[in-house]
Amino acid sequence: MAKKEETRYVSENLFEGIVSFRALIDIQGGAHNTRKIKKVYMMMKKVLIVDDDSINCMLAKHALVEDYDVVTVNSGSEALNFLKKEIPDLVLMDIEMPEMDGKTVVRKIKSYEKWSKIPVIFLTADTSPITEADCLQCGADDFITKPFVVDVMRRR
Repeated sequence: MAKKEETRYVSENLFEGIVSFRALIDIQGGAHNTRKIKKVYMMMKKVLIVDDDSINCMLAKHALVEDYDVVTVNSGSEALNFLKKEIPDLVLMDIEMPEMDGKTVVRKIKSYEKWSKIPVIFLTADTSPITEADCLQCGADDFITKPFVVDVMRRR
């Protein structure tokens, strides 16, 4: 990752974390509950969203951010780099992405012992039963079609 992209990635994720943390403080009634909120925030399940379309990332994140610690990346290689540093509880991934498609990323995730148990759900506009079967065969745990229904995404 180029220095400029890395700085942007860190800045965006740091800003999102601060905004989420401040929202938690506001919900809990002020800064005096900061220690309690930090503990709750640290216990949230982490979801990694991988999609080359930043609007899809934003929509998926918005659907989940109240209940999960959500991180977004825009490519398969960024997802693999993220996994080298942190292990999320779930990966939501687009199938069609430039440079490395989602199926290739899932195969890499499932072939590495440390990552093999991470559940991966594909998010895709392709509603073909053949595509769904291919996704499950390459190691995905589930399949959600886009445009996704927020309630369905939360429950899966």
